[in-house]
Amino acid sequence: MSIVDAGEHPVEASGLEQRYELITVLGTGGMGEVRLCKDRLIGRSVAMKVMHDELAAQSDLRERFLREVRIQGQLEHPSIVPVYDIGVDSKGGILFTMKRIRGMTLDTVLDGLRAGNAELSARYSRRKLLVAFSSVCLAVDFAHQRGVIHRDIKPENIILGDFGEVYVLDWGIAKVMSGGDAADVEALELTQDSMQQTALGSLLGTPGYMSPEQACGAIDRLDARTDVYSLGAILFEIVAGQTLHDPALSVQKLLAATIRGVDARPSARGARDVPAELDAICVRAT
Repeated sequence: MSIVDAGEHPVEASGLEQRYELITVLGTGGMGEVRLCKDRLIGRSVAMKVMHDELAAQSDLRERFLREVRIQGQLEHPSIVPVYDIGVDSKGGILFTMKRIRGMTLDTVLDGLRAGNAELSARYSRRKLLVAFSSVCLAVDFAHQRGVIHRDIKPENIILGDFGEVYVLDWGIAKVMSGGDAADVEALELTQDSMQQTALGSLLGTPGYMSPEQACGAIDRLDARTDVYSLGAILFEIVAGQTLHDPALSVQKLLAATIRGVDARPSARGARDVPAELDAICVRAT
């Protein structure tokens, strides 16, 4: 079953649920549950994301879930997890399968490095993390060229694969830019309704990594620079060995610090052997 075209909805996947055997639940989020399943037809393990039963009857939430699938499925890039199948389960909820990723999230690695984990320190040098970060930037740039901004880039949404691959996850609150925002880019095939998911004044993103515009709730002003800010915050964390904003602050204080701005030079936080160019990139991005 292929990804649905613009304006179409997936039909009931009468054989899809039977094709995949549940192995275990990998995680649960606000919209759905991610399961590890075995594809009986091919004989491989896949990840399956299933919409929560109680949300399946709400058309706006179904459209939002479908929108995530379409964005992720149509962004065909080595650092974006490919979608395999999509359908509707027996309870009316949308489900889709995708490549199973083996690895660690970047936040797990950075937390381990800060804690002095010897194994992680030996495995992930600053240079290696910067190489991985460059892959993240290429994936985000690929999305931007196609008119998509992620809006929730953070270490938790980046996977460092066991075989050296890097993935940007969770396109659930991504925005497809329209009109002048996406001029001269290849826009994704999404319905108009799916481009109007966010009400003005909403707060989207993760405090500590969200841009000043996100922190202000100025959702109508978000563009590619929103993701650039988040990337800058991650780059700072990789180089400085600490987060750009103090995670112990309350959400309101984090938002205020984001809007106000902080010194984003890793060298100013005690990081050693930081090239002036890296300092400048962090400052410019944030």
